[in-house]
Parts: sequence; C-alpha cells; structure tokens
Amino acid sequence: MSGSSAQNTVSPRITLLLIVGVAATSIIAAAATAASLWLEVPLWMMFVGWVNFSCHGHGANMKTTYRAFLCLFLGILMGMGAHVVVHSLVPAIGLTASLIAVVFAIAFILLSFAHLQPSFHKVIAYYLGMISFFASELAISAETFITLSVGGVLGLLAGWMSVNLQSRLNNMKVG
Repeated sequence: MSGSSAQNTVSPRITLLLIVGVAATSIIAAAATAASLWLEVPLWMMFVGWVNFSCHGHGANMKTTYRAFLCLFLGILMGMGAHVVVHSLVPAIGLTASLIAVVFAIAFILLSFAHLQPSFHKVIAYYLGMISFFASELAISAETFITLSVGGVLGLLAGWMSVNLQSRLNNMKVG
C-alpha cells in the first residue's frame, strides 16, 4: 500500500488527546525551567533529574523512582569524594595516575555495590550524579550538594507529572 492511499485511522478525539498531552508536557517543562531559574539551580540539572527519572521505569513504581534518586544523590557525593581523592593523590603519583586509580576504584565500588545490594543497582543514576557534580564546576560544599539535588528533584517532579498526566490521558475513554 502506498503512503498516499493509506487512510488516517486516528480519530479526532485521539488527536486532541495527543495535542493536549504534548501541550501539557511542554507547560510542565516550562514550569520546571521557571522553578529552576527562580531557585537559582542549574537548569541542565533539572533535565538530568528528568532523564534519571525516565531511565528507571517512568515512575511506574515509586520505590524504583525513590531508589534511582537516592543513587543520583549518592553519585553527587561520590563525585565530590572522587574530586578530593584525586587532588590528594596528585602530589604523590601525578594527575594521570590519580585519575586512572580513582576511576577504577569508583567503577569497582559502584558495580560491586550494585551486585551486592540489588535494590540500589541504578548504576546510570550514580554516574549521572557524578557527571553532574563535575559538570557543575562548583566547589565541594553542602550548598553544592543541595543545589544539584534540588535541580534533580525538580526534574523528578516534572517527569512524574508528565508521565502521570500522559497515563491519565491514555486511560480516558476514547470513542
């Protein structure tokens, strides 16, 4: 069947629900952006939080979502710790050897922990947390941890609201 002879089988109501869903998710993204700016947290961190949420089952299970975010927060702390360890090793073994040793240790610890404690196997969340800390170029402090965590939570909330809304729209009777 050629593309020109194919019938559009999508009802006007389904099309309307799709448009409403897209518009609502866009509004949620804009509101999360406004909240990030108002709270003075890095906007990109809100999106990291949303990505983390999306990588772990779209919030179908709140326990999974909670664990993924705990892993994100632990990743931020691990990034801070890695930074301290690398800089403390540099005088003794140099930057290259320090980076190699710390990356090996972090990967070993994360992967071991994921196998030893399966409920916290969200390795991507740990890495997102560490990446976030290093990308922020912020000083190691409680304020940095809070700033990045708040951005992550904003992303979690935006992702959860978007998925919840889409689920409600998908469950509406069509016809």
